[in-house]
Amino acid sequence: MATVPPVRDVMDIFKGSTFSEQYTSYDSSGSAENLASYTASCPIKDSTGATTYFTFSTTLNGNGSGIVLGTDGSIVFTMHPTDTGALSFTGDSIVTG
Repeated sequence: MATVPPVRDVMDIFKGSTFSEQYTSYDSSGSAENLASYTASCPIKDSTGATTYFTFSTTLNGNGSGIVLGTDGSIVFTMHPTDTGALSFTGDSIVTG
């Protein structure tokens, strides 16, 4: 199983709202990869990387928030409004990865 290097991305997550963002993974031939047997995690941190506010994981939390990996290469990040409402950051200095 390969380890993928960290990637930084901007995700607009609004406190108290449902969040969902989808990506698709392709192999070197351009075909969607079957990711269903993999596990993943992705922390949401401040811009310095010092504080982790939430961690997306393929083990969904009690609210159903986390990462779902599909047979069609899909990588879906979701957060329940309870979890987005609990984020305790100020401004827009949050990064993922």
